[in-house]
Amino acid sequence: MKGKSLFSTLAVLLIGSMASPALAIDIGGLGKKSGGVDVGQALTAGSDLIGYVTVATDLGNQAADLLVGMYPPEKVKDVAKLSQQIAELKGKAKDGNVDAEQLKLSEDRSAALEKMKKEGQLKDFNKEKTGNVSKAYGKLGLMVLADGVAATKVKPTVDGLQAALNQVTKDPTQAGKLETIKYQIATLTAVGAALPKQISSANSVRSICSEIAAAEKMKLPTEFSPDSAKDSSSIKAASKSID
Repeated sequence: MKGKSLFSTLAVLLIGSMASPALAIDIGGLGKKSGGVDVGQALTAGSDLIGYVTVATDLGNQAADLLVGMYPPEKVKDVAKLSQQIAELKGKAKDGNVDAEQLKLSEDRSAALEKMKKEGQLKDFNKEKTGNVSKAYGKLGLMVLADGVAATKVKPTVDGLQAALNQVTKDPTQAGKLETIKYQIATLTAVGAALPKQISSANSVRSICSEIAAAEKMKLPTEFSPDSAKDSSSIKAASKSID
């Protein structure tokens, strides 16, 4: 648990440091221009940030599936059901991106795993799949880094979209962009509320990995550097290195 506490503290410090202009990563933005708002830029910023959070959330989904795959199906059927629901929602979502309902189900799944741990139900697993622990731990660590970056970007990006919405409502020639702007605002507002919970859930599941690793005398991977989460491509590359 000491390792978990240290990592949580580092994540908080990282979020704070990334909020400074000198270290800010170029995801999201106000989309302002002289004389008004650059609506196209605001929409691109919103799309980029939603895509970025989707990639990060996918890491959490992959990590949960790795852990669930270590146990007999009947033992983790409730958790597996939540994973199936998340996958179904993702398939129906606009552009395959994360939404508020997916985020809520992810939290529920993490809570279910944490409950199983407290009840001692996560001790008997397939020893041949012990390697899943290291992979899940690494993916969750990368997810926490990315969520920390995203947390600093939600408000300025939503502010830019809101300004774009105000401008578009006064310009009939851009009326076709209204629904997309509203969708992005709603999605990112939900993301902003969910990110702290998602970070907490990820650290809870990481503690499960740590306990299994300690019991099995396994060495867990080192933490990723902030550069590993500077954009979606970097996250994907870092995730492949885990696999």
